[in-house]
Amino acid sequence: MQALISQVYQNIKQNQLIIQNDRVILGLSGGPDSVFLFHALKKIANKIGFVFQAAHVNYNLRAQASITDQKFCQKLCQNNQIDLWLLNVNPKHHPSTGIENWARQLRYDFFQRLTINQPPKTAKFFCNTQKTTDLSKDKPRIALAHTQNDQTETIMFNFIRGSGLMGLQGMSFNTIIKSIFLIRPLLNIPKNQIIDYLQENQHQYQIDFSNFDLKYSRNLLRQTIIPKLKKRLNPNLDQTISRNARVIKSCQRYLEEKAKKNLTKASQQKKHRLILNHDFFKQKPLIIQTILLRQCVKKTRGHLLNLSQAVIFDLLNYLNNPAKKKPFQSIKNLLIFKKNGTIVFQKTPK
Repeated sequence: MQALISQVYQNIKQNQLIIQNDRVILGLSGGPDSVFLFHALKKIANKIGFVFQAAHVNYNLRAQASITDQKFCQKLCQNNQIDLWLLNVNPKHHPSTGIENWARQLRYDFFQRLTINQPPKTAKFFCNTQKTTDLSKDKPRIALAHTQNDQTETIMFNFIRGSGLMGLQGMSFNTIIKSIFLIRPLLNIPKNQIIDYLQENQHQYQIDFSNFDLKYSRNLLRQTIIPKLKKRLNPNLDQTISRNARVIKSCQRYLEEKAKKNLTKASQQKKHRLILNHDFFKQKPLIIQTILLRQCVKKTRGHLLNLSQAVIFDLLNYLNNPAKKKPFQSIKNLLIFKKNGTIVFQKTPK
């Protein structure tokens, strides 16, 4: 097994990303990162013993280029005998603004439907193997091709937007979001090594030229800001940020555990309501307060999606201001109010 493929295999084994008899669905865009992971997982599948499939979303945002990417992914899977899930989005459903967030949400909704084995009615399944797989009992893992470079972009983007410690951890090798088991086997692999591998092995891939459009914030970071930082300040920026992220993750875990013990002492939960002792809360340092609030939101609402650090600080200002009597309603599906020396978190209907 070649060195880079071996590194992917080691990442999978060391982080227990895939085990025998799993079903793994790769998010396949046709770009270099996902194509490399496609070839890596295909090589590794028999060694570990898992079922390997792919999924492609055609957002139809780039006219003929979107169709070309779709056909490329279909041909890649057909030639390599890998089953493919395909979701083709009607252009009429495109939003006028927030294209990036819309596409991400749509993609993750698709992954979630695949995870619970209830694919959208508009999704197509191309069976390119001779094997019959019972999809009714398993819960597949979704493989994403985020690289070390993507980690750098994510952490810097989160820092600029003021995400707090949670955002500075960056992405994990594995995580669960809304019941989707996500794995990222390339998270410590630089993109330039991936490109070198593809070229050396003559593997074709697609180029999404919208990635060079500087009107998108992440592209500005990727194409302009990060290269200048590497050139002027630190050529090993990716490694430095990844190393710092591991330290921050360790600190965050320690603080999460500490906050969790505090929450157990000072709160009680009844059905869709959680009550936290306000005086106890006020005695804690700021970092513990912010984590406690996030834990309260998660315990009451069930998830932390779209909960920014800015909203947490707005909530802190509300709790620390005796003049503010009206309930805090800036978190979707949640009502928060002060009552008789307590902070009440009340889940509301969707």
